[in-house]
Amino acid sequence: MKTTKYIAIVALCLSVLAGNAQNKKVEIEVGAGYGLFGLSGSIENGSIKPGMGYQLSLNGKYFFTSNIGVGIGAGYASYTSNAELTSYTSNTATVDDESESFEYRVTASEIKEDQKLGAVEIPVFLAYRKNLSGKLGLNANVGIKLSLPLSATYQCTEGVIETKGYYDAYNVVLYGMPNHCFEKIDQISYSGDLTTTMAYSLFAGAGVTIPVGKMGINIGVYGSYVLNSVLAPEINQLMVYSSKYQSVTSLSDKVSLVAGGLKIGLIF
Repeated sequence: MKTTKYIAIVALCLSVLAGNAQNKKVEIEVGAGYGLFGLSGSIENGSIKPGMGYQLSLNGKYFFTSNIGVGIGAGYASYTSNAELTSYTSNTATVDDESESFEYRVTASEIKEDQKLGAVEIPVFLAYRKNLSGKLGLNANVGIKLSLPLSATYQCTEGVIETKGYYDAYNVVLYGMPNHCFEKIDQISYSGDLTTTMAYSLFAGAGVTIPVGKMGINIGVYGSYVLNSVLAPEINQLMVYSSKYQSVTSLSDKVSLVAGGLKIGLIF
């Protein structure tokens, strides 16, 4: 619901700017970017590293002076990342299906996992432009961006996980009992959805504009870094009873959206 509301507001702003596109104070830019677009986070005995992704955007700018203005936009970005967990151990007090208390023991090694996230993005920014020598122009944007995740998934197909149950009342450790979710799994195949939240990022971009008829081709660079975690796992554990895999990303206190790369666009 929030995503629809934000998009409606931005669409209204962009339609007003587009209706005044003949005004020299207004610029409309359609752009695309490619580069390092992914999730990044730190975990004990492992890592979450960003991969390659892309961004599509539509921005409108209004200039108060010949050089300084403000802008708003909307777009879509695709993020990818991969995570590795060399070793992991946890001992968690829990209750089994028969309401008996026990310690759920999990060990894991050589876990490898991929993540994908798609988001609607809304930038609000300050804009700068300046004519250079000849017909070339310089442009730059800096501001804050809202990322509203539409989908976020993980897939894990490598690694070894072993689960055991220690019952203090009987001083016994149960293992090798798949029917009770105590087992060793060496042929992993887990996939599912990640729990997300709205992300706030600082971003900046700069480039040169080459005039082509009544339009301009903008070529530049772009980068952003999120201020909060885009993921919000309910439990910070790799596995919870009964053998429910939680994703490596659940072990990180903060999972950031990182973006940086080349961008090309058309300016009207």
